[in-house]
Amino acid sequence: MASLRLMLFSLCFICLTCLATSTLNQETEFECVSMYTQSALQHPQMKNHQIQTKPSRELLSMLSTSNDDTITKIVSEGSEECPKGQVPIHNPKTSVTNNFIYPQQFTKEGT
Repeated sequence: MASLRLMLFSLCFICLTCLATSTLNQETEFECVSMYTQSALQHPQMKNHQIQTKPSRELLSMLSTSNDDTITKIVSEGSEECPKGQVPIHNPKTSVTNNFIYPQQFTKEGT
């Protein structure tokens, strides 16, 4: 009985690993959205949030005292280019986790 459970668990783990690997290999898509209309700022607790558009003093001091380009690479690496006043929002093609957790989330009319 225990070996049957172990086999089933192993098979499920292999299937989930394959699904996760296939979604990691997909190209990522970005959409440029206005800085003030991004979905993260629509939450009620973010109503009075001030958006910081300039780098903080701490970041500028780290960049100025850095001897190598490591921090500069981290800051600029992978950043998606958008027009001024807009931010890149990641739009995954598919999300295995969300499909399992919320399978019927957007099927109703009006949502």
